Amino acid sequence: MCAEEPCKCAEHKCQGEQSACQCEKGACQCEQKQCQGEQNACQCGKNKCGCGAQQPLEQVATDQAPAALGAYSQAVKANGFVFVSGQLGINPATGELAGATAGEQAAQAMKNIAAVLTAAGSSMDRIVRATIYLADVNDFAEVDAAYSAALTGAVKPARVAFGGNAIPKGALVEIDAIAAV
Repeated sequence: MCAEEPCKCAEHKCQGEQSACQCEKGACQCEQKQCQGEQNACQCGKNKCGCGAQQPLEQVATDQAPAALGAYSQAVKANGFVFVSGQLGINPATGELAGATAGEQAAQAMKNIAAVLTAAGSSMDRIVRATIYLADVNDFAEVDAAYSAALTGAVKPARVAFGGNAIPKGALVEIDAIAAV
């Protein structure tokens, strides 16, 4: 992750929107959004220099959530975020759906998301976006209650929910999430 700190150069100039932070290993030209130098990156509007290296993708896996059912990761960390794949209400200990109702399955899906986020070094209060897929939109209130109970942070995530979905394993709900690390 790139440093979010002011320039720590022997010489620096940072002025307005078209600022340039002159560092020993290069210059960030905010107007052109170019970065020169091995460890410099232009963060326009912040008048800061940080690292310029592109961060690699990192697979996240935990046995505290169900294993992926196909060719995907439980989650992927990238650029300060963790992208959690859709979680069904599967109990990871049994491999079976956690209940017969959409609410029970949603509660387990949220537990699975929490486990994956913990493995990624994040948490439920860092979720910025979620999507809820419902087999039957009439289950929305029940699912929303379970979803809301799992989110304890002051800022609730942005969210989309829609019904009429054919969900794997005959599940009634699937939830994915994007969280800040």
